[in-house]
Amino acid sequence: MVKREVIDKIGYFDQETFSEGYGEENDYCIRAKNAGFKLKVADDCLREKVENEIENGEKVKRSNISILFILPTKGGDGGSHSVVQETMGLRTLNVNAKIANNLNHKIPFSEKYLNVDEFCVYYKNQDELIRLSQHFDIVVATVFKTVKMLKNIIECHPMLLPKRIGSVI
Repeated sequence: MVKREVIDKIGYFDQETFSEGYGEENDYCIRAKNAGFKLKVADDCLREKVENEIENGEKVKRSNISILFILPTKGGDGGSHSVVQETMGLRTLNVNAKIANNLNHKIPFSEKYLNVDEFCVYYKNQDELIRLSQHFDIVVATVFKTVKMLKNIIECHPMLLPKRIGSVI
């Protein structure tokens, strides 16, 4: 999560230098720190809503949180792998985690990941992504180009919790 004052002072992610989407969050954190902001990591933000239940005599973690990762890519790169792994890991904890991908990438993305229909939803355009996102508690921008998409989503659905993978400023 990034405070508005950070964006106002140092701007957005550096799309020129980090066009492939690797390392832009580190650069952003360095620029924010150099501008006088403190960096923090929120590593416990999901804990409050995860509850223990008994199912068939065993304790099972249940979560009533739903998380949507915006990842408009064909997949196959390190960043995509990380988001897919994070999504699958959350799903093993019974978190309703999904990836929103552009419909144009459905075939190449599904060729790279098994059981993609279980955790991926597709959208045709920004309006459809905005409608889709209203069914989630948290929407996560995964690469620099998704930060503006997230901004548009939050403007339409201010009750959502916006997140950015990486450090919190």
